[in-house]
Amino acid sequence: MQKYNIPAPRYTSYPTVPYWQEEIPEENTWLDKVWHAFAHDMEISLSLYPHVPV
Repeated sequence: MQKYNIPAPRYTSYPTVPYWQEEIPEENTWLDKVWHAFAHDMEISLSLYPHVPV
């Protein structure tokens, strides 16, 4: 427990601000990037946490 008791960004802050883009990518562009990110190992699982501020 002590190992993880450190100040760190929350999962909801990824990607961090320097990696944000001004424009939202087209759906096919986004899907291609996701596909290529996981294509090397299809056994990797993916969890999505959409955060919609209100």
